[in-house]
Amino acid sequence: MRETDITEKIRALSVYPYDEYKVTLKPKAHLHYAYRITDKGIEIELSDYLAEAPLSVLNDECEAIVKWSMGKKYVQPASLSEYLVSSDFIVKNRPLYLRRCRTVSMMQQGSSKNLIDSVERLMAMDLVFDTDISNSYFTWATHMAKYKFGQCNQTFRVVSINPDLDADYVPDKVVDYVVYHEILHLRQDTSKNHRPHNAQFRSWEHMFPDYAAMEDYLRKFYTVPGRRRLCFIRVTSTDDVEILRVQIIVVRPTGHHRSRASNRGCHRRSKRVRVLDTCQRVPSSLS
Repeated sequence: MRETDITEKIRALSVYPYDEYKVTLKPKAHLHYAYRITDKGIEIELSDYLAEAPLSVLNDECEAIVKWSMGKKYVQPASLSEYLVSSDFIVKNRPLYLRRCRTVSMMQQGSSKNLIDSVERLMAMDLVFDTDISNSYFTWATHMAKYKFGQCNQTFRVVSINPDLDADYVPDKVVDYVVYHEILHLRQDTSKNHRPHNAQFRSWEHMFPDYAAMEDYLRKFYTVPGRRRLCFIRVTSTDDVEILRVQIIVVRPTGHHRSRASNRGCHRRSKRVRVLDTCQRVPSSLS
C-alpha cells in the first residue's frame, strides 16, 4: 500500500511561513492526520479513508493542520465532522477498516453467545434505542488485552467484545452490560472534545440493572484460573465450507528487561510467543 499525492487537488493554501506544501493520503488502520516540517516547507499526511471526501473537506482539514503546525490548537473543521458521521463515509470505509483491523473476527455469533441477542435484550429494557445503534457493527474480537472487555471505534461505529466472555459460564447479563457500555460510546457526540467516561456517561452507565454487581464480576473475572484463553479464532470462507483457523498462542517467560515506559526503572517480564496454526472444517452455519 502506497501513499497518494493529492497536492494538485488542494486549493492554494496560506502556508506562511512555509514556502511549499505537499499533501498525501496514507493507508493506515485508523483515521489519522499528521504533518512534517521539511527544509522546503510542510508535508501534510491525511488518512486514505478521506480519498472520496469532497474537496472542500480536504481543503478545510489542510488549513486546520497548517494552523496547528504553527502552534495553534487543532480544531477539527465543521465540514470534516459532518462528513465523518455521514452514512456515505461510514458505509464506504468500514469494510476497509475491518479488513485492516487485526483484532476483529467479523462474527456476531460466538461459540456460546450472540451479540445481537444482547442488543435486542437491551432494547427490550429501553436502555438502548434505534438512534444509538443505527449504522453500527458488532463483532467478537479475536483477542483483547486482559481486563479490557470491550472496545468501540466511534469513527466507523464498530463495537468489539472480548472473546473470553464468549463462554457458557459467563451470565448473559454480563455480556449485555459490556455491550451496553460500548453502545454508550456510540451515543456520545464525537465532534466534541470530552473525556469518554465523563459524568454524563457514568449516569447512563448506572441505569443498567445491578450495575455494581456487573462491575464486581468483571473486576474479579480473571482471578478464577483458566479464564484467560490461549487461543483466538479467525474465520475465512470458501465457496462450500467454512475454514476455522485456530492460532494457539504459547507464552513462555524468558526473563526481565528494563521498561522504557517509566523513568523509575521498573522491570517487567518479557515473553517469547510461539504461534501454531491448525485448520479444521466446520459447518458453514457456525459462521
